[in-house]
Amino acid sequence: MRSTKPLLCLASLCLGTLAAPTTPSRYFLHSHSFYPEVIPGEEMPSLASLGLTNNDLYTKSYFPEALFGTDAHTATPNCEHDIAPCDKASAEALANYLYNLGTQDCRLKGRPTEFAIAGDCLAQGSSMAEGFASSYCRDVAIGAWWIVNNCSPNSKTAGSALAYGNGNLIITLKSKAG
Repeated sequence: MRSTKPLLCLASLCLGTLAAPTTPSRYFLHSHSFYPEVIPGEEMPSLASLGLTNNDLYTKSYFPEALFGTDAHTATPNCEHDIAPCDKASAEALANYLYNLGTQDCRLKGRPTEFAIAGDCLAQGSSMAEGFASSYCRDVAIGAWWIVNNCSPNSKTAGSALAYGNGNLIITLKSKAG
């Protein structure tokens, strides 16, 4: 007499495969292995040197809530409609990365500077005076958070804002493709 055990195992394997979703759920996509990598720009510290992971930057909020509503700018921040937007979650991760740099200087040397990339999103600094500009990275992050909180009508964002308390360094969040 033949055993039905192999047939039952094969049937349960097939049924398990049929029952599995064909696309991962939203929660599955937010697991550690699916976060786009945060890549620091030239001369910027690595995540490992800061004791951070991609998971930290995508799942924890480092923004000091007390700063909401603070008039930190000497120029009006802009939600950019003429540049390609990037993924809002990646923009938040970039703001979190910059905030974790604390009082390290985010410097520009006469040209737009790439602070970091995450997924399709670029955090880029530029100067209003077309020259050298510097600000604490945590203050640049506050400008980035302004963009994320004010220029995200859906899951995309793009904009520019001055670093907190600095009238010269502009942070821009946009798609790295455009």
